[in-house]
Amino acid sequence: MLRRQLLNAALIAVSLFITLAVWEIGLRLHDGISLLKLTNFIGDRADRSKHDGTMIYDERLGWRLKPDLRNSAFDTGPYGIRLVNAAAGDVPTGGILASGDSFTFGSDVGDAEAWPAYLETIVGTPVVNAATPGWGADQIVMHAEDMIAIARPRTLIVDFLWYDIGRAEEELLFGAHKPYFTVEDNRLVLHNVPVPRFDGRVSEIGPIRGIVGYSYALYWAAQQLGFDQWIESADKRATPGGTGQRITCLLLKRLKARTEADRIRLMMVMQYGAGDFDRPQPSAAAAVVSCAREIGIETVDIWPRLAEIHAKDPARFRSLFLVQKTGWSHMSAAGNQLVAASIADRLQATGAGALSH
Repeated sequence: MLRRQLLNAALIAVSLFITLAVWEIGLRLHDGISLLKLTNFIGDRADRSKHDGTMIYDERLGWRLKPDLRNSAFDTGPYGIRLVNAAAGDVPTGGILASGDSFTFGSDVGDAEAWPAYLETIVGTPVVNAATPGWGADQIVMHAEDMIAIARPRTLIVDFLWYDIGRAEEELLFGAHKPYFTVEDNRLVLHNVPVPRFDGRVSEIGPIRGIVGYSYALYWAAQQLGFDQWIESADKRATPGGTGQRITCLLLKRLKARTEADRIRLMMVMQYGAGDFDRPQPSAAAAVVSCAREIGIETVDIWPRLAEIHAKDPARFRSLFLVQKTGWSHMSAAGNQLVAASIADRLQATGAGALSH
């Protein structure tokens, strides 16, 4: 009996192997994939550098926008800053420097529809949009520090989507390695610099994808079944959940000391996604806003204003965000105008103008 069971199991295994092999060969021939190509298709798909032509590897930050890029979606200038005018030349100095993620960059809207572009129009001062989509709070602050010597701003704005606080806990994010910090004796310690390049190793994508990813047939099937997120995700935590708040606070404290020494006005902005307003304000966001205020950093917390609109005028609230096939996305042009107006109000609150100290 046992022998027959083992024989049946072996026959089933051989049949499955032959079926998969025929399927693999057929799909490769149909899609023009070489039968001799030995690659992990899932690893390649998860590798941000292989499917995002707008980004380049950066040994300090992990990734950043390509400089001098011209495409249908947006334009960049030196150092990957987003341009309002494609003909713009060098980085303007003596104005406002903004560092952030995709909400600062203005993903899914035109060059002139990101909030830094609207802010420039409102206050009449050049605003350097030095944001890059996908960054965590750590990368945002590090890039701000790097850009100070280049833009020589009189005002620096660090803009966080509250999710960026958690991103500071990651060493691998969106298919790319990044720097990260730990806290030792209340002191920040930087790790993972120079940042390694992503190459689809098992340690990066996990043992299951590290094995089945070599089959084009299984990779194709996962796509057809809608497992895109499983295919594309490549994240790895470096520090325990919740430590991002402390790391972000210490980074802001460090930035505050730097800007005070350089006589730069510093402001922190906290933003949120559309779906966040169906529940109370995220505690991580509230904690970092509170920390920034205790340090003495001027803050603009978008939560109260958007929460009021969400409660009183749902139609207007919906108009402030874009909707993609996967759900709520970035802010619309109208949403970015609201953010810019909120920042301008705070900059001009003292009556001394955006560039005062």
